[in-house]
Amino acid sequence: MKKKKEITMTRNEALILNQVLTNVRISGMSLSSRRNLIGLKIELGKITKAVEDFQKESIEAHKPGNFEELQSDQSEKGKKAFSALVNDLEAKVREVLNPYCEENVTISFQGITSEDFEKLTEINDLTLAAYEFLNLKLL
Repeated sequence: MKKKKEITMTRNEALILNQVLTNVRISGMSLSSRRNLIGLKIELGKITKAVEDFQKESIEAHKPGNFEELQSDQSEKGKKAFSALVNDLEAKVREVLNPYCEENVTISFQGITSEDFEKLTEINDLTLAAYEFLNLKLL
């Protein structure tokens, strides 16, 4: 069993790690390593939810008051205006979301043994990039 460590990564990395772990099977690992990965997955889920909430808040903050009116205008001119509005809204949200996602977060993680990491890689069809990413974050 590895002792508890702190994992520091950007929110973007946390989103990626959360997605990778979503598709990983852990059945062949020791009980303690499975529990530790489940705990990590829960913490990553909280970060993912926080990013999603931040994105929703950013959209609402930048959405103009006439958004629904423009959205419902089905004329050719209305469709073009709405499309331009959506593009502008997406750009404004990216301006605030990208820096937010590049900020570091720290998660406490009990870790897994190198033996369990090898089991994890044996029972999962990981790409080389996923293997490297997991190796850097979990060991």
